[in-house]
Amino acid sequence: MQNPLEVLFGLSEQHLTQVEIGDDKSLAKLHCSVVNDFVALQAEAQRAGFNLQIASGFRGFERQVMIWNRKFSGQTPCFDKQGKPHEFSSYSDTQKIFAILEYSALPGLSRHHWGTDFDYYDPTLLGSAQLQLIPNEYEETGVFAPLNKWLTDNMGQFGFFRPYREDCGGVAREPWHLSHFETSQTLTSDLAAAPTSSLLNALKQHNTLGFDAIAENIDVIVERFGLNICLPDK
Repeated sequence: MQNPLEVLFGLSEQHLTQVEIGDDKSLAKLHCSVVNDFVALQAEAQRAGFNLQIASGFRGFERQVMIWNRKFSGQTPCFDKQGKPHEFSSYSDTQKIFAILEYSALPGLSRHHWGTDFDYYDPTLLGSAQLQLIPNEYEETGVFAPLNKWLTDNMGQFGFFRPYREDCGGVAREPWHLSHFETSQTLTSDLAAAPTSSLLNALKQHNTLGFDAIAENIDVIVERFGLNICLPDK
């Protein structure tokens, strides 16, 4: 029997289905309730002249811990909302965790754990450039601006929205991040009701760096960075 907390925190893959992406037929994992809507959205985008693909789909708890620990330890740079690197050498652990949370989710709180959310791009539009997943690629004269506009006009009829289309005081603006509304809302409600003790136990068992500071701030972290999203326009 599927453990709902394991699904919620990215510790299970039983709710996922593999889908082929890209010309090389590589595989991405999406929630089984999302696959049909994604395939329909992708097909409609293709008819409009776009090659809609997934840059990052499901990401499990352990993978998120690795991302988190590399940033916390300084192995991977952590940038602020102006694109400048944080100077972690002068930061307290609490300052570090809130700096990381602007762009990288706490393990257990990533919407990528659910398979309902993915980062999109168009490899045809990208050409030989390297994908960076920054706003300049998706807005104004960016390479993905035409696809970005098309999605704004059309993704709602397939059930998708952008949970981070604006900075609401939590996660920074991410125009590349799409979410399946109906399925993700059920999981968001589950997250709101989940005991934080279960999340903290998982973080401790997986040796997540900054654990004491995380534990001291866990309620604020869940509310501000886990539950705080932009809902679809009506």
